[in-house]
Amino acid sequence: MGIMKNLDLNPKSKLSRGGQMAMMVLNTLRENKRGMIVTLGEVLGLDIPELFQVDAKVTIDRNIVTFQGKVEGTNSMKLYIRPTSSGISSGERLIDIELDKNGNFNHVIKDLESGSYEYRFEGNNEKN
Repeated sequence: MGIMKNLDLNPKSKLSRGGQMAMMVLNTLRENKRGMIVTLGEVLGLDIPELFQVDAKVTIDRNIVTFQGKVEGTNSMKLYIRPTSSGISSGERLIDIELDKNGNFNHVIKDLESGSYEYRFEGNNEKN
């Protein structure tokens, strides 16, 4: 079974529920059911989205963060960013990222409060 496809795991590390386990579930739903040409997701009546690939470089300069890179497999993208350290008043954000016709992007966030954050990119099922 290709349940571990697209995963680079250290055998001694703990699985993250939001990332690695979610990918394992998607991989399982994309697998053909034994002896059939349909996937498990199709058998269950689920519409499984295609993966999109993001190659991004994040640069931090004081309170300015720049996300720059290229995306493939979607024609629109959002950046979800949220603080993980206490004392940050800005809260979470969902930001539309402008893509050029080749999927390149360069997005700058100014005046970001000092602290720790986590982020992820979200796309749609439409290819660019």
